Amino acid sequence: MPWCPECGAEYREGFARCSECGVALVNEPPPETEQLPEPGPEWVEVAGYTTVEEARLARVCWRSRASRPSRRQARRSQPVPSG
Repeated sequence: MPWCPECGAEYREGFARCSECGVALVNEPPPETEQLPEPGPEWVEVAGYTTVEEARLARVCWRSRASRPSRRQARRSQPVPSG
């Protein structure tokens, strides 16, 4: 059966070119390659930096912000007056 060497699609006999890629089909399937995982919710890029100094400054700001409780967390941790 013909295969597309570019995208790996399998075709029936009689086809000469891949309808997606437009490249000529081959008789052997393409070699198996390790697929990288698609970006997903477990990794989200939040910023890009052009210099190391920018990245270091952002890290310092992020760490100082992360070490402080949010207003919501601060309100929860305060004792509720009884009365």
